[in-house]
Amino acid sequence: QATTPVTPSSSGAQGEPATNISQPQIVDAAALNGSALSVAVGQTMLIDASSTSIISLSGDFVNNGAIYAYSSNPAVSAVTVSAANIVNSQNALISTLIPASLLAGLPSSNINQSLGLQLIASGSILNSGSIISAGNLSLVAGGDIVNSLPTGAGGSAALMQALGSINIVSLAGQLTNSGTIC
Repeated sequence: QATTPVTPSSSGAQGEPATNISQPQIVDAAALNGSALSVAVGQTMLIDASSTSIISLSGDFVNNGAIYAYSSNPAVSAVTVSAANIVNSQNALISTLIPASLLAGLPSSNINQSLGLQLIASGSILNSGSIISAGNLSLVAGGDIVNSLPTGAGGSAALMQALGSINIVSLAGQLTNSGTIC
């Protein structure tokens, strides 16, 4: 199974922000299909879902950095990412809400600013960071869904947030929340 690593220009320990954030990397969503995805601390990845809104990873999706998904295709209302397990570490971000500072650098000015986000894991979804959708947010897992900081960790509470509705489904596990869902 192939892994798509993203290497930062400088790194901090897991859960700590890097001191020098590297330039954002723009990746076509179709290029991610069939691999695992790992984003390092301090790395920012922009996923362009204009050509395909469904990203089917063959392994785990592990995020320690910042991932923003966007689309300039008006037919795309949501981005779907499926993986074996989805792990969003402390201080990490998965979002379809693109900050103005990044919007200015995108190749198209017709970005869907209400793009939804759907995360699907055959195993578990573990969030200790922030998962934010500019539209609806849907999380579906075959196992547990956890929205919580690691035991003994301090810092900002884990966050699952949507500007639209939120749908959370655990097929065979349970939902554990000691963070914020709004």
